[in-house]
Parts: sequence; structure tokens; C-alpha cells
Amino acid sequence: MNCPKCKWSTKVIDSREVEGGKEIRRRRECEKCWHRFTTYERPQIARFVVIKSNWEKELYDREKLESSILKAINKTSLDVEQIENMLVELESEWVKNKKWVTSKRIWKDVLDKLEKMSEVAAIRYASVYYGFDKKECFLDYIFEKLYWLWEQFSQWIKEKIKLLKKPSFRRKIKPGEIYYANLGYNVGWEIDKIRPVLVVSSSGFNKTDNILVVPIKTYKDKMYRNYILLDEKIEGLPNKSVLEMMQLRSISKKRLLSYVGRVSKNILEKVNEKINEIIKKPS
Repeated sequence: MNCPKCKWSTKVIDSREVEGGKEIRRRRECEKCWHRFTTYERPQIARFVVIKSNWEKELYDREKLESSILKAINKTSLDVEQIENMLVELESEWVKNKKWVTSKRIWKDVLDKLEKMSEVAAIRYASVYYGFDKKECFLDYIFEKLYWLWEQFSQWIKEKIKLLKKPSFRRKIKPGEIYYANLGYNVGWEIDKIRPVLVVSSSGFNKTDNILVVPIKTYKDKMYRNYILLDEKIEGLPNKSVLEMMQLRSISKKRLLSYVGRVSKNILEKVNEKINEIIKKPS
């Protein structure tokens, strides 16, 4: 087999059985540019006819089906190898005892597999299969097929409604305290919706009811210069959270929903230092 980059001949550097011996996975290396790539060797699936919903017939096209599935798994935890293994298993079932299969069964079998592998991919794939044209269609599908997600979603809605119904605060707000706040809608890269925020100014700082806050977000294994890591355990926040210092803003106390806790004096000092660094005039 030739190299896909320079078209030179390649050699096999590793071979192993996968899918219980149904396929052989080979790792190849180009003898000229040293590019490495993977190939799969599998028995040729018997050709069969697909009967579409309008009763038209066409030969089964694996690439066409695989392409539609790959679009559904984009930015999910699934990879191409998992999809290929899934199709090998399904194709073996489709060709048993018959030379044709309906398109409806193909879609249904793929959807059943995706529901067990990734809920997000299943919802995307179902939206094309069932032709969803409004948001209610997605909710109906989740309610009927992915009922465990519906229970989680319902609980999440109840918690958000509970927060929104809480009255605005009349107590004195102190620097270092954390609250859930309704930040409204965003413009550009602004953090929006209901988020935890750290208060960095007292409520008696000026005659208005505005306070300065810094939004808090979940830490995702990347630290930027404008982040401050909350390395303390604060009940009501994710295990690891960061302060997004470039999102420092003034909000009304009426946007505060519920009290969460407070940070240590050490964290508050780091916040003040970062604010001074941000607003410091260039020399």
C-alpha cells in the first residue's frame, strides 16, 4: 500500500486483531517520508439492496452512512474507530438470511446503538431521521427515548426556577462573598445567564445599589493569564473553579439570587492584585 502523503511504498510495523477477530488493524510506515497511518483489513461484506421509504432500491453505501454518523458525533467523546466497529457489527446483522434491508431499519439500528454510546450524538442523528423542525420535537424525543436525561433536565429546571424565585438581597454585601447571580444575556464573549460570582466591592461603596463582581467558571485543564484558581473547597461550586478576571463588571444587587459562601483572605488579595495589574497604566 502506498503512502497517502508522498505515494511511496509502505511497510507494516504492527498488526493486531480487533472486534474479536473480525478485523485486523495494521499500523503502516512510509519508507520515504516516515509518515504513519492505520489501515483495517476485514472480510468483504456481501452486497445488499436498501429499500427506501418511497420503495426505490439502491445498493448499500457504507461511506454515505458513515459520513452522516460522523457529523452527528462531531465534538463528542466518540471517535471514528468506534463508529467503524459499530458498522461492522450492524452490517453482519443486516446481511443475515436476506439480500435486502429497509432504510428505516438501518436508521433505527444506528440510532439504538448511538443512544447507548452518546446521548448528544443520538439526539443529533434523530433530528435528521425524524425531521425535527422545532424545539418541542427535541423535548418529545428526549421524553420518549432518553427518559433518564429528561429526569435530569427536569431537576435542573426546578433548581433554576427556585433560584429565580428567591427575593433580591437586602443584607450588606461584603467583598469575598460568592453568590449566584442572573447576568442576563451576553454580547460578544461576555459570560451570561445564571452564574456564581465573587463580590469584590462592598454594597456601601457608593450611593447606588451596584457592586463589582467577577464571574466564576469551571476549570477545564487550561490556565490563562487572566484566571485565578479557586483551590479551596467551597460547597455549591464545582471541585475546581476559576475566576475570569477580564469579566470584572458592575451589576445591581437585584441580580443576586442566593448566597454560596466566601473565599479566603489569600484569594481576595490575589484578586485585588490582578485588578491593579489590569487597570495599571502602561509605563
